[in-house]
Amino acid sequence: MNKKLRIPTLALSFALLSSSVISFPGLDPIASAAPIAKKVDKNTLRENAQKFREKYGMDTSTAHIEKAIEPGVLSDELEVVMGTPLTKDERKLYDKRMEQSQQASDLQEYSRKSNKGTYAGTYFDSKNGSTHIQLAKKNDVENVKSMIKSNAKLPENVVFEEVSFSEDELLSAFKIIEDVMSQYKIRSVGINVYHNKVEVETMDYSDKNIAQIKSLVPISEMLEVKAAQGSVRLDDDETAYPTQVSGEKIVNNDGIACTAGFFGYTSQGDKLLITAGHCGGIGSTQAVKQPTATIGNWLWRNWNQNGGPALTADVGVIKINTSNIAAAVPYPNGNGSNLTPFNGAAGAPTIGQTIYVRGAKTGALTQGVVVSVLKTVDFGGGEVCGGNWNISNLIQHMAAQQQGDSGGPVLLNYQWTPAKNGYTFQPVGMVTGQTTGGNKYASYLPEIIGVLSNAGINYSGLYLGP
Repeated sequence: MNKKLRIPTLALSFALLSSSVISFPGLDPIASAAPIAKKVDKNTLRENAQKFREKYGMDTSTAHIEKAIEPGVLSDELEVVMGTPLTKDERKLYDKRMEQSQQASDLQEYSRKSNKGTYAGTYFDSKNGSTHIQLAKKNDVENVKSMIKSNAKLPENVVFEEVSFSEDELLSAFKIIEDVMSQYKIRSVGINVYHNKVEVETMDYSDKNIAQIKSLVPISEMLEVKAAQGSVRLDDDETAYPTQVSGEKIVNNDGIACTAGFFGYTSQGDKLLITAGHCGGIGSTQAVKQPTATIGNWLWRNWNQNGGPALTADVGVIKINTSNIAAAVPYPNGNGSNLTPFNGAAGAPTIGQTIYVRGAKTGALTQGVVVSVLKTVDFGGGEVCGGNWNISNLIQHMAAQQQGDSGGPVLLNYQWTPAKNGYTFQPVGMVTGQTTGGNKYASYLPEIIGVLSNAGINYSGLYLGP
């Protein structure tokens, strides 16, 4: 399997993306899109409050949480963030963590671009707000540390770790394994930044197969070979929902249902809906409905059940052919009035950061940490996709998603920003699939952009539904 690894493209994208933030004054464009308002019971509220506070290093004592979730007890002191009541001091800490999270993205970009050969990886610790930058043990490592720290907005939150292998070395080993996945029954391969290794999950965990896999790379210690757990699936289903905006259900006329991702316009003024490619039929122009009235037809998709190279993103395009669809909210540029190019807006996720997922089946905005980036996963054959197909450059994360969420928008740094009187965020990608073992995957936005560009599909801007 010969294909180009798009690392140079990603590295260039980071410089464009880290400063782009979207603002929707007075409106939560994703969380407000839920088709049914669900009453949250106290046990669920208690559990969510515990997890949220633990993630950001806040007070998790039972007494404090009980006061926070009890109506009227701390009502004058509380603000609700992501469905979790926080005191004013906790809100300030949360805002500080968001600032520290942005620094992790910025320093990842700078360190990767400026220190190739030494740079090894970055991850973010949301409990204390620290950005951990890994550097391979080289003669100039102290000079590299000084350069990185001098470019940090919050240098006191930067932690350096010296490791054995640089990112370039790990990527070289990653590419070797990626090219032979089917031969050695490998389900997924990616870089485990925490362990400074290439992590390989195989369905043949015999000593012989493990030894053969390790013999493929120059230094076997670069690899961490594990037994693949559970099964894989793509997250489409057969349930319809009543509205049609970003994050809501779309249904093919064959009953397969997914989630609306992003909207755009062609140069001719035609409206497009971008979603997961595996949701559509091969070469099909079948109608897409919401829930029963036709809203458009499949224009193009890159999912190929009959053979071909590995895909760099799971993406499809639907041409909207009706005016009976919710008006799109424009994705503004810096002055908040005009559209920006689609590729000027993505966020660059760092391992350990929190991302936010909106899926129609889940019916809510969920959140979870980024576990891995640039992951390649074999989603199998048969009923899943008709052949042994891999999708590369995936984001692995722990946010909740279900079958039916495929194509839903994935966001970074999603928060209420008082200075803008609105929600701000950075788009990261779209939902693709998961394993029954709990690993969730999303296609990365710069790869989606590249696939659409290579297919000759041009658009004038990126939109979310109101």
